[in-house]
Amino acid sequence: MKRAVAVLLAAAVFGGCMRYAPEVRTRPPKTAIPASARESRRLPPPLVIEVALVPEPGSPPCPEAPAAPTDYLEEVRDCVRIGAAAVRVQPLASDSGAGRPRYDRSLANYRRIVAGVLLAAPDVVIDLDLEGAPPDAAGWARCNGRIEILDEGGARARLLPAGGEAPLEKMRKIIAGGGHLRIGLRESRGWPYRRRPGNLDYLRRAVSMARAMGRPVATPAEAREMLGLKPLTRLYAVPGARTVKAGERFSLDVIAQPLREAVKGYVVFVAPDGKRYSLAKGGRVARGVAPFISDPKGIRIPFCRTVFDASIHPATRPGDYTVVAALVPPDSAARLSTALAVAIEKVTVE
Repeated sequence: MKRAVAVLLAAAVFGGCMRYAPEVRTRPPKTAIPASARESRRLPPPLVIEVALVPEPGSPPCPEAPAAPTDYLEEVRDCVRIGAAAVRVQPLASDSGAGRPRYDRSLANYRRIVAGVLLAAPDVVIDLDLEGAPPDAAGWARCNGRIEILDEGGARARLLPAGGEAPLEKMRKIIAGGGHLRIGLRESRGWPYRRRPGNLDYLRRAVSMARAMGRPVATPAEAREMLGLKPLTRLYAVPGARTVKAGERFSLDVIAQPLREAVKGYVVFVAPDGKRYSLAKGGRVARGVAPFISDPKGIRIPFCRTVFDASIHPATRPGDYTVVAALVPPDSAARLSTALAVAIEKVTVE
């Protein structure tokens, strides 16, 4: 009897528990986020690496700088190839400009440097550090107006967010914190790698450090987009403006470039409305000389210096024009997209 009662009680208890046990309802599974999307959320922004180069070879305090213009341009190519997205240039006022303001002489050097750098690496971002700029607001506005002439292709990025003078430990913090780097012989004096001086040594170390920390290194195109620069064109601009009269002849001096092939030239006039006109009477290459320079290895490399001789057509209407003179390969069409070197100047026709 007791056994039967125990069996009935057990059945009642366990049966009741089973009968009235709360139903566990599982929620529908959330939409799974693809692994690639999850990873992209965690990816840090690309690291913009800027290499500070010395524009005047051998100038103190950097005797380790490239010893010849050809070496300088070759170093620009190597920097971009290794991982640099930008180069910082500081035009130094030459001593051959007696009677001219120092910043005017610096701008003349900047014209040459920009042309050479863009020829060596057309996509690189150029950060202008202008030495000898006038301290007063009016002088700087005048100087900046001349810089804008140089900025036809959005070549410069004065406000590049870079961490300068960064020793090794500071560089790690900058990379981890999402910042950007500016490195070079002057900017990296606190490095323990001074026994192997050279911009490329510092650049390789920074790139390997960024990759080890999982930070992607920005390409020049990515850096240009991040900095909000205009799309780059292959225009190597010449500063300055002049006023000429209709029918008057004038010359354009195309920047000296290391060209290893024959070239042909053409001149185009662009009106303020953007339309192009063949206003040059002839627009021919007046003369071209190819002097030779020697690099430290003793190799002779020609520098083509071409002077365009043109004249404004007598029937040209007065106004402001842009004169474009270009050097292109002999087998290419006369287009700026194929130009090896371009001179640009503002001309006011009276």
